[in-house]
Amino acid sequence: MVNYIFCKARCPIAAVAAEFFRWTIVCKYVRLEEKMKGRLLGKTRSALMLLMFVTAQTYFSALAQCPPPPPAPPPPPAPGGQHPALLASYVLRPPWNVPGVDYAVGIPAMTTLTDWQLLSGAGISVNAAATNGYVRVDNTSNVVISGVDFSLHGGAYLFFVNSPNPTVTNSNFGGANLAAVLSNVISADSNSPGLTVSYNTIDGGGAGLASSLVGAAGGGTTTLTYNWLKNFPQHVLEQNTQNVSYAVIYRNNLIEQGAMQSGGHLNFLQFDTNSNSSSSVDVEYNTSYQIKQASAGEGYQFYANGNGLV
Repeated sequence: MVNYIFCKARCPIAAVAAEFFRWTIVCKYVRLEEKMKGRLLGKTRSALMLLMFVTAQTYFSALAQCPPPPPAPPPPPAPGGQHPALLASYVLRPPWNVPGVDYAVGIPAMTTLTDWQLLSGAGISVNAAATNGYVRVDNTSNVVISGVDFSLHGGAYLFFVNSPNPTVTNSNFGGANLAAVLSNVISADSNSPGLTVSYNTIDGGGAGLASSLVGAAGGGTTTLTYNWLKNFPQHVLEQNTQNVSYAVIYRNNLIEQGAMQSGGHLNFLQFDTNSNSSSSVDVEYNTSYQIKQASAGEGYQFYANGNGLV
């Protein structure tokens, strides 16, 4: 027995077999270890890819939930103004598109108009008197008067009482009755701030008693844009705000033939305020076309007739 053990320990073949067995075990262990590392690496890669996917999904989901962009601005007015040749003789003309020359202002073409006597709705009352027709809006906010023909039946004027943020757009004003209007064709009282008058044709009827085409006594922003304003006794816009903050946007209008009343005063813009509360007054890109009329004036007035400053 001793000899057998001694022989086994000393026998080269036995030693080689034992070494082979040992390396076989080691190789299997190494391969197992490598396989485990490969599996771990694969799982790690899968986890990273899942994390990237979740992160990207969260990011793009957040983008999808962002508020939509603001709506596109309205299309520019139709080309071809009321007086396309007005600047033809000028050696140097404005580089921008001129209202009433390069594009039309006033009521957009193909607008369908409604008879003013048929108006109805919250706060609206209609007086169809033969010589003193008017539409009145009381105690109603954000009223929009759009697509109305105020020139029918001799003409009518429009005024707002305690009705904040009124809008008048795409409408036509005119008629012989406007010569008898004592104040304004469109009026907003002191409790009707934020008057907007845009894309209208307002014909004041020539010589008459009206003080202005548009009068605003409230605060907020008075907006007068893209209108055709013509044949008026003296003024276009009177801002009569007292002791509250106000602003004026007066742009892209065609203004022609004012001060048609003898003794009138040609002001395209007049301030009658008693407070230094104008936050801004933006007057630009208007076309004024005037031939000799009964009276004269200053055109745009940038001072207050009252105690306030502009």
